[in-house]
Amino acid sequence: MSRKGTSIDKASPAHPFRIDLVPGWTLLACTARPVPLMSRVGAEPYSAYEQGHVAEIGPVVAPMMVLEVATALSLVSSGEAVFRRPAFLVSLGLLAVIWGSTFLVQVPLHNALGQGFDASSHAALVQTNWIRTLAWTGRGAILIWLMHSFTFGSAR
Repeated sequence: MSRKGTSIDKASPAHPFRIDLVPGWTLLACTARPVPLMSRVGAEPYSAYEQGHVAEIGPVVAPMMVLEVATALSLVSSGEAVFRRPAFLVSLGLLAVIWGSTFLVQVPLHNALGQGFDASSHAALVQTNWIRTLAWTGRGAILIWLMHSFTFGSAR
């Protein structure tokens, strides 16, 4: 059964909020812990380690990031009123912050670290990774609140 005025089945395991939430938290789990641990590798083998890290995580992270954007854009363009709520639009803004931080900050730092360990580049990578960590966490919290609100009709 769908909520009045919408074609979304709120009981479906493929609920749109669930679909949009999963990629972000998967990405958060993939990126939050390995970055601080990179300092333990040592200067000599670091370049090979960093290049291997990027080569192995890239095929996991890139499709998930594309999936997250694709589902978010699909939901906002669906015409459903729930996806035009200010909270959902804020979640889209957080997604833009994540992409901007990834491609304008983290990717260049990973590229620099692929040439060899540099303590200041590593510190910058760890510090700026918090931008994405907080944005993905905030976005996830918003999507959970919206899903709860939509499913139970408790918030307007």
